[in-house]
Amino acid sequence: MCIRSGFPQPQTQIPVLADDGLPVAYLDLGWVEWMVAVEYDGDQHRTDRWQYVKDIRRHEMLKRMGWIVIKVVAEDHPADIIRRIREAIDLRMSTVQ
Repeated sequence: MCIRSGFPQPQTQIPVLADDGLPVAYLDLGWVEWMVAVEYDGDQHRTDRWQYVKDIRRHEMLKRMGWIVIKVVAEDHPADIIRRIREAIDLRMSTVQ
């Protein structure tokens, strides 16, 4: 879907490293050069309280590290997902210039 919409090939299972070089997260897919990621949240992210809390803390950590994380659920329309990705990449590209 991302490639058909004109985005470059995203990387999958992107390791996010802490200051000590050890991985603290793996992102579902995204673009390291823009620090934009797309993460799919299935039902276990909503129904398992431990997972839900872990996801909140993880999202906060990634935001502090500079990542824009687009969370996607099954009910999202593909056009909406693409719009959100485009907005995030445009934001990153405008801050670089």
